[in-house]
Amino acid sequence: MKSKDLQNVVLRLHAQGLSGQKIMEHLGGKVSKATINKWVKRFKESGEIDLQRPSGRKRSKRTKRLIKQIKFHFLQSKKRMSTQKLAMVHNVSRRTMQRLIKDDLGYKSYIKRVAPKLTDTEKKKRFSFGIWARKNVRKSLSRKILFSDEKRFDIDGVYNKQNDRIWAPSREQADLNGGIHRKTKFPQGVMVWLGVCHDGVTRPVIIEKGTIDHRRYINEILPIALKDGTKLMGSEFTYQQDGAPAHTDHHTQKWCKDHFWDFWSKSRWPPNSPDLNPLDYSIWYELCSQMKWDKVTNKTTLIGEIRAGVKKIRREVDQIVVMAETSSRELVEQFVIKYLIELRSKLKQCNVELIAQPLVCPSILLSLDMIDNSLKEFVRIHPKHWLNQVNHQLTKFKDDIRQQ
Repeated sequence: MKSKDLQNVVLRLHAQGLSGQKIMEHLGGKVSKATINKWVKRFKESGEIDLQRPSGRKRSKRTKRLIKQIKFHFLQSKKRMSTQKLAMVHNVSRRTMQRLIKDDLGYKSYIKRVAPKLTDTEKKKRFSFGIWARKNVRKSLSRKILFSDEKRFDIDGVYNKQNDRIWAPSREQADLNGGIHRKTKFPQGVMVWLGVCHDGVTRPVIIEKGTIDHRRYINEILPIALKDGTKLMGSEFTYQQDGAPAHTDHHTQKWCKDHFWDFWSKSRWPPNSPDLNPLDYSIWYELCSQMKWDKVTNKTTLIGEIRAGVKKIRREVDQIVVMAETSSRELVEQFVIKYLIELRSKLKQCNVELIAQPLVCPSILLSLDMIDNSLKEFVRIHPKHWLNQVNHQLTKFKDDIRQQ
């Protein structure tokens, strides 16, 4: 209902003798009592409700002139300023500047994205590859591609300034709770090769010392790629590799041509294109997330966590593949069954607490919160479009437990 329609309803109800409180209740709280009284007062004074004239005092700080200045600054000025500095320059409070940027200009703050710096030649190759892929890579063929990549891991772990945050009442408490990411000067590390396809993830190949030249690549990595790729997809699959020197070497190209059913040669894959490889834009981040970095103290523990992380990714990829080939209804049934099994074990543990401490009212609600946390972890890799169905089936069951 538009504002004009609401005003007409309010005036009609007022003419019938209803008070502001009764009118608010009649409208279900859509309009506050203060607003209703203000409309009625204006109607009595002028015979109409004039909303063109804003109520309250005139703006003294967030003026049209200041809004234009700030907009010009964002569009033209190359010098970057924080909202606090902008507020100081224009002699307003930081909160006023924030409201001006958000409410008056409708601007939001965005983080700069990191992307490869492409030359004109590289852009042309990417365009040519895109045209070729659209013509030649069908959906069935895309499931028969083994993507590969190498990445260096060191014992310092992965740190994201934007996302890795500690919530605490003070900086000192945050530091005590792990708010400092310490880096060593020359951290120990290893080079990891990994392959991924529609049906899963290969074994990781870990190079502890030295660099990967074409000899090591041919002797230590390519046989694993061939064996695991055949195990996952059969012998007829396409091998992908980027433009690293060890990959483009003529010995490597010959080995791939002689052993793989098909592979993308050095002239096919566009250079400087990590955004086309699922390892770069997804799998490496997922592997880092699965690793327990607090247990990494040296090269041996680092290698152990890398292998454990890859195993976790394998299990998740297997679940995703099963989901992709299963109907939505079957997925809901599988999800509910697995959730209820976990729920039963949690409740069994809670019943033990009830028997042990019948007078203390044990943590049944806490146990349910634990179940909810495990549920959130479980649904993290599941598609969202059917989770509402799952939630609908489980809500009543959880309510019954809370009553017990």
